[in-house]
Amino acid sequence: MKKTLNQALTKENENAELIFKSPQREDLKGMHFHMRIKTLLPVLVLLFSSFIALNAQNKTEVDSKAVSVLLQKDKMLKVIDVRTPEEFQNGHIKDAINLNIRDSIAFSKIDKLDRNQKYIVHCRTNHRSGKAVEYMIQHGFKNIYQMMDGFTGWESNNLPIQK
Repeated sequence: MKKTLNQALTKENENAELIFKSPQREDLKGMHFHMRIKTLLPVLVLLFSSFIALNAQNKTEVDSKAVSVLLQKDKMLKVIDVRTPEEFQNGHIKDAINLNIRDSIAFSKIDKLDRNQKYIVHCRTNHRSGKAVEYMIQHGFKNIYQMMDGFTGWESNNLPIQK
């Protein structure tokens, strides 16, 4: 009986090896691998996206009153006015840089700016400045303030205008 038990155990081990090495088992391994990839892929995409977002930029939405205070406190801030030259000539924030976002070379001009500089970006309302800020964020600018009430808000708050 002892011999038969050993023979039975040996036979079971051989069968286990056959199952473990069978093509069906290899297919199961492949399916398991693909299931792991499908499970991990969304997690990896989320982590990668978060990493890019953290390293890319810092955008802050502010109103014209806050911009006025910021400009008084931080003389290194640069104001980018993305309105047309005509709008700019009719009145603008002191020392603002006019960069007409509707100009065909506007984005190449933005590319020449220092990505580590702090910028306040505005237009008349906030539509055009939104496009400029979006572009700046995608191209690695670190510190951007978007004046959400635009030059219209600046004027309605009776803040100083240069012509």
